[in-house]
Amino acid sequence: MIETLSSDERRPLLLLATLCLGVSALYILSMLVVTDGHFVPQVSDLYLIAQYAKGFAEGHPFQYNIGEAPTTGATSLLHTLILAFAHFVGFRGEGLIAFAILSGAGFAFLTALQSYRAGLTLSGSSRIALMGAVLVVWNGPLAWSFHYGADIALTLFLASWLFAAWLEGGESDGKASTRFVLPACLLALTRPEASVLVLTLGLWSVWEERRTTSKWKVRLWWFAPSLMAALVPLSFRMLTGSAANTSFSQKLLAANWGFYGAAVLSIEYWSDLLRGVLLGFYPATQRLGLGGGNAPYFAAPFLLLFVFLALLGKSRELRRAEGFLLGSLATALLVTPSIQIGVHSNRYLLFVLPPLLVLFSLGLERTAVWLESGLGVPRLLAFRRLCILTLVFAFLSVVRFALVYSDSASVVYRKDEALFEFIRTRLPQDAAFLNNGTAIEYRTGRRSVNLSGVVTPGFAEILPAETEAGAFELLSRPSFGPLPPYLIAFEDYIAGSPGWQVLISGPPLFVTSSLAGSELAIYPTRSDLRG
Repeated sequence: MIETLSSDERRPLLLLATLCLGVSALYILSMLVVTDGHFVPQVSDLYLIAQYAKGFAEGHPFQYNIGEAPTTGATSLLHTLILAFAHFVGFRGEGLIAFAILSGAGFAFLTALQSYRAGLTLSGSSRIALMGAVLVVWNGPLAWSFHYGADIALTLFLASWLFAAWLEGGESDGKASTRFVLPACLLALTRPEASVLVLTLGLWSVWEERRTTSKWKVRLWWFAPSLMAALVPLSFRMLTGSAANTSFSQKLLAANWGFYGAAVLSIEYWSDLLRGVLLGFYPATQRLGLGGGNAPYFAAPFLLLFVFLALLGKSRELRRAEGFLLGSLATALLVTPSIQIGVHSNRYLLFVLPPLLVLFSLGLERTAVWLESGLGVPRLLAFRRLCILTLVFAFLSVVRFALVYSDSASVVYRKDEALFEFIRTRLPQDAAFLNNGTAIEYRTGRRSVNLSGVVTPGFAEILPAETEAGAFELLSRPSFGPLPPYLIAFEDYIAGSPGWQVLISGPPLFVTSSLAGSELAIYPTRSDLRG
């Protein structure tokens, strides 16, 4: 309880709370200004997750629509369950979107606290720990992700909690050595790829015990997270028929473009990623993997260099930090061969960024020590000036991404929400849709056949590289039934596809007017080409 802490202990926590409140206010208010006071997601995928959460709350788990075969389009089991509970207690419609965004702001503060805790364990200095936690709060991609509304905010909190607990496990007592188990189990329930990280930590614990006591000793608790990680896909297999989430397994690069193409893209991606994390700050016009140039604003320049300097220490906590980073690297390598690499400022890799920023602050302190011994510069002065320079870059990063955040919200509001409003007010209640543009079910109550994706049985098995051919084949089957009378898609998608141009029967009934890239449109379909 904060009331039981001394004034010196309360001061950093109050500062972090103030900074988190300020960043959240900046991001959320910027969204509300451009959306006429409405809560909207950064990406329409949140509507899809909300629909699954609604299904859980209403008693038909894993069914995107009542009566359909179960699918696993909502990748994060724990996050979906949290939203399902929120729906159950009364957060409905836009209220659930608001809950997802505001709870992410809460996870931002909890992540900052865990980062501060990890910094204290590594350095023993509240000054260094506070700097690391401030960098977590003042980071553009992280701030964007915390207020995104999807599972990444929960993942960031659990990964930071796991990092802090893992460092404290360096103590010799048995209780400390299993302190990481609970956050590791929760993380395994949140993201499927966390299975690699938690298994690595379990194996590291065995190796560390052997190194310390010269005896091989295995605590079953160390591998409880791995068991949890294995039970998730087994449960999916039993409930939905697919062990790997359809939103992950169908998007592997090798499955879509072959092993050689996947290898080439992965190598190119990692070259750009390492450049971005190493340099930290360079023009957004420079592409980073498939990420469009947003992620170079991770932190101040030479992030990895200062992390390397921090890891030159010889403490047991630093050795365990190395183990965590090795597990994170193995996890990142597993995530790389997916068509989602680089998207949303590398959100699938951001779980390791808070630990890196904590180590970065420790690297600043070590640099200040060396400046004092080599150049005679007072250590505290050198540390303060390095921190000021770093915070300048951090401030630019968090402000820039606030603009990205409001712009993304504006586009979703002017495209997706405008389309939802037209469907609700102008089209029949029982209308069904072919859909290759957005997720309409949660906000409109209508049904659609998701042609590109992860939610409609049968269509969820189509590889993204084969969407058009696979969709036409499934639509032509007699078992599919009558073709829905409407098609939702982006105008550019229809213009670039001779097949879909044949399927529509006339000009669009509705086109959004966002003036931001290709517009969403609703087309009437023709049914005389079946078969």
